[in-house]
Amino acid sequence: MVMKNMKSKRAAMEMSVGTIVTIVLLMSALVLGLILTKIMYKSSANAISSIDEGVRNEIDQAFQKEDSKKVVISPGRTVSVKKGGDDAGFGFSIRNTGATATFSYTIKYMDSDCSTTANVANKLISLGSTGQGISIPGGNVMDNPILVKFRIPEDFPPCEIRYNLEVKRGASVYDTVQVDIKVVSR
Repeated sequence: MVMKNMKSKRAAMEMSVGTIVTIVLLMSALVLGLILTKIMYKSSANAISSIDEGVRNEIDQAFQKEDSKKVVISPGRTVSVKKGGDDAGFGFSIRNTGATATFSYTIKYMDSDCSTTANVANKLISLGSTGQGISIPGGNVMDNPILVKFRIPEDFPPCEIRYNLEVKRGASVYDTVQVDIKVVSR
């Protein structure tokens, strides 16, 4: 009987040690997972900053090449956006060729090669469809480009949609640029 009690105590102790080791290993894995997740989020935030810096550089170069341009769009006037994917779009900047002024802008549907309505197409703009109160000193370019993003639902047909970017200086139209959004499958 004494021998049986010793064996059961020893077995219980071995089981306790095994449980503790398992808990320690699981906690270590959890902490490492959290650290890895934190590092991934930091690197993705840096990637967004570098893309933003790339857009700024491209816009600055475009303004330097053609000093008559009032509005520059990056990455170009045709932008591919994947349906059902992350929001994507374009950046633009305004150059003030006159005295210090306040600018505003609107982006609206113009035309498409698919059967969509203006209301539906305008609702695809998830960020930056309008802006106002943009003060730019005379002869300068905006400090930060404006980002316009589109969110295309998974069930939207692949097609091209043309939008009109209208920039106003005060109450009068300063410049207009057309941008084509090409909806593509993932």
